[in-house]
Amino acid sequence: MLELIEAFKAKRPVPELTESDYNYLFKVTIPEKGEASATFKRYGN
Repeated sequence: MLELIEAFKAKRPVPELTESDYNYLFKVTIPEKGEASATFKRYGN
């Protein structure tokens, strides 16, 4: 997943994910001008 975020030229919002990290929701914003950005929220806890 993080590699896909980087493919859109956005920085990783978290350093890495493990197999137990299943509750992240990522949002990649690609503006018409400027750099792409990525944010995340955690679902649940």
